[in-house]
Amino acid sequence: IDSKVPMTAYLNAMEASDQETQKQHFAAHAQAVRSRINELGQKKYWDQFDKSPEFVVMFVPNEASVSAAFEADPGLLEYAIDKKVLVCSPVTLLALLRSVAVGWQQSKLTENARHIADLGKDLFDRTTVFVNHLTTLGNSLGQSNRAFNKAIASLESRMMPTVRKLKDLGGFDKEIESPEEIDFVPRQPKQLSTGADIEVRSEDEPSDQ
Repeated sequence: IDSKVPMTAYLNAMEASDQETQKQHFAAHAQAVRSRINELGQKKYWDQFDKSPEFVVMFVPNEASVSAAFEADPGLLEYAIDKKVLVCSPVTLLALLRSVAVGWQQSKLTENARHIADLGKDLFDRTTVFVNHLTTLGNSLGQSNRAFNKAIASLESRMMPTVRKLKDLGGFDKEIESPEEIDFVPRQPKQLSTGADIEVRSEDEPSDQ
C-alpha cells in the first residue's frame, strides 16, 4: 500500500476563487495522480514477495480527491488497472482490507482442515497397526489356551490314572488335583473401514479366498 500521492494541486483547486482556475488545478491533480500510478506500476512491488497479488494499492486519503481526479481524467481508472495499481479512497481501502481479512480467515480454515485430515489419516494408520498387534496377541493367547488345555487332557488321561493307583496302594497322603481347563476365547477387534475396507482377521477365522 502506497500513500504518497501528491495532494497539492487538489488543495489549490479547493482554494481557487473561480471555476476556470479550479478546473486547471483539478487537471493538474489528475496528472499528478497519473504520474504516481505510473511510478508505482514500474516498481512492481509484487515481484519482491512470494505468492503476492500482482497489484499495488495507491491510497488517496480523501474521497472527493479521488472523484475529482477520475472526473478530470476519464481514462485514469483504466490506466491504473493496466498498470496494476488500485486507486483506493478510505472507504474502498476499508472494503479491500476486510476482503483480505476474510480471505486470510478462509485460508487459515482451509489450512486447519488439511491439518485435521492429515492427523486423522495418521491416527487411522496408527490404529490399524495397533489393531493388527492386538489381533496377533489374541491369536497367541488362543493358541496358548489350546496348548494348555491339551496338556491338561494329556495329564488327565496318561498320568493321573497311575498317580491315583499309587495313592490307593498307600504311602501317599497328599491329594493331587488336576488343573482345570481354561474356558476362555480372546475377543478379536472388529474390522476397520474407510473408503477402502481394511479388515483385520483372526488366524482362526476362515478366509473367503
